[in-house]
Amino acid sequence: MWMDLDSNVGNNYILMQSLETEAENDRAIAIAEELEHKSDRTNEESAILELLVALIEKFEDEHYPLPAGTPQQMLLHLMESNDVKHTTWKVRAIADRKYKSWSRLFK
Repeated sequence: MWMDLDSNVGNNYILMQSLETEAENDRAIAIAEELEHKSDRTNEESAILELLVALIEKFEDEHYPLPAGTPQQMLLHLMESNDVKHTTWKVRAIADRKYKSWSRLFK
């Protein structure tokens, strides 16, 4: 449910009680992204951003639940979906040992 906060506000931010449709979620994401990148955000805008993030997370948790699984299953799924092979990790690990840096293993 959307309500205009103040039509005199430069960007005409909106406040909602809940997100019910994809369109509302998309609109909330666009506003949240705009606010997130705003360098001179007011306290009110920061509060609106926090509310939007909470509403977006709630909507996405309800509409896009993550499947339950073990950490190993999740890692294997991510590797498969990004076309990463076990051999790629082994080569990176050997190279990183040579340079004493494991950070590149996860890039």
